[in-house]
This record gives sequence, C-alpha cells and structure tokens, in this order.
Amino acid sequence: MQIDKERAGVLIGTRMGGVTMFSEGVRALIENGPRKITPFFIPYAITNMGSALLAIAIGFMRPNYSISTPCATSNYCFYATTNHIRRGEADMMIAGGTEATIIPIGLGGFVACRALSQRNDDPKTASRPWDKDRDGFVMGEDAGILMMESLEHVMKRSAPILTEYFRGAVNSDAYHMTDPRSDGLGVSSCIKSCLEDAGVSAEEVNYINAHATSTLVGDLAKVNVVKKVSKSMDGIKMNSTKNPEPAVEFDIVANLKQQREINVGGDYWAGSSMYAGGELRGSHSYCE
Repeated sequence: MQIDKERAGVLIGTRMGGVTMFSEGVRALIENGPRKITPFFIPYAITNMGSALLAIAIGFMRPNYSISTPCATSNYCFYATTNHIRRGEADMMIAGGTEATIIPIGLGGFVACRALSQRNDDPKTASRPWDKDRDGFVMGEDAGILMMESLEHVMKRSAPILTEYFRGAVNSDAYHMTDPRSDGLGVSSCIKSCLEDAGVSAEEVNYINAHATSTLVGDLAKVNVVKKVSKSMDGIKMNSTKNPEPAVEFDIVANLKQQREINVGGDYWAGSSMYAGGELRGSHSYCE
C-alpha cells in the first residue's frame, strides 16, 4: 500500500527549540556585528522547524507544527496526534520529540536553577532517582519518534503493530514555574482523568513509567502521585527513564524497544513502602 502523503502529518515537539543556533547567533552579533549573523538564524531558531524540515524532506502534508511543554512535550504530541487521527484529519502521523541542549548556555541555565547533580567526581552514579541521596539530574540529548496511525490504516498496509495508544489526558498544576505540587494533585488528577476516559481501574495498572528527575522535590511528588492513584504497589513495576526536556518520547520508545522487560535508567519498587520519614528508601541500579 502506498502512503498517501496528503493524509499524513508531522508533530515533533521540543522544549528549547534551536537553542544552539540562537546561542551562535548571539555570539556572532556580539563578536562581529549583525552582518555576520547567518540568514538561517531565525528559521533554525524557531521551535517548529524540526517538524517543518521533516515534513519537507518526506512530503507529509497534513497537520504540521510543534508543541513545547517542557518535560511533558512529547506526551502532548502523542495526545494531539491521536486526536488528529480520531477526528479524521490524518490517517497517520510522525510524532515525538527531540532536544539537544548540552551547550554552555544550556548547562549554565540548569546550573543556575540548581537542577543538576553535583557529583562530578562520580558521573556513573550521579543520576539516582528515588534515592535518599539524590541531588539532581544529569543532562542528555535524545530524539524519539513514533509512527502513529489508525488501526484501519495500519491493517491496510500490513505494518507490524508495536503497541496501542489507548487514552490520554492533559492538565496543569497551576502552581509554580519549575516545582511540582508536593501533594502530587496535578499529576494524580491527570492520571485519574485518563483512566476514567479509558474505562480502566487503577488496580489494572501494572507498570508506571515515572519522570523522576532525581531532584529532591520532584521525586517526592511522584511518590505522592502514586499513593493518590493506587491503593497498593503490589505487582506494579515502577521505572524511571528520563532525559532532557521532551523526556517522554525517549521513555516510550526505549520501553517499546525493550518490551518493558529491563530498566532503562532506574530501578523499580514493587510491594514495598517507597516513602518513610521524609526519605525515599531502596537501592538503585544504573544504565551502564
């Protein structure tokens, strides 16, 4: 079956967009004046250019834009893509996220936020989600993409089906620029909305992929989320894959690739109390 490019779209998200191009443009301006700024400065600094360039390269002509919602970026992309397909606005779409921010201004910004681990002497064990001695995350760069399409369309072209996107939900903490609500209310209400829409009970969930960034407040909030949503952790695998800001796209692609049978980053807890006396307890494993 030949793909109808007029019925296919692209939705690639990113948190910081062309931050490298922007940084280089500012340096060129300061050091050599405006005439030395590349004419590609504005186009490549725009957040939606990742989706645009991919669509140009492959000729997909349906919905094409980018979403930027920090660590939830790719989840928003998958959610929006699913809605486009369900409304009949596209038969298939490339969806996901990408980020490349390991440059001086990117690192400096996160250092200023005090979000990065300071274990420079021990980088292999610096990223330690859920651990009581966690002190921040370790930056990375990644891209993860899914081809999403309706069941009818994928069956027509006899393509292998890796997984099904069941239901999703979006909301906001309405709380703070960077810190999550300590009680986990925003995330837990989002999860509950998703489960209600899908007609799935919390007891049916057997896997949780948490965006635990090894920060003091962030990981604690995720624990409180699980406590609000699930009455028991018995039989639930809890993972903690993460990377820079579009975060979720790497999580999902990595988990699909590994069939959710190994940990891609952190250990999981099942059937135990994860929080006691203000500290997260348990050992941790590392991705070598």
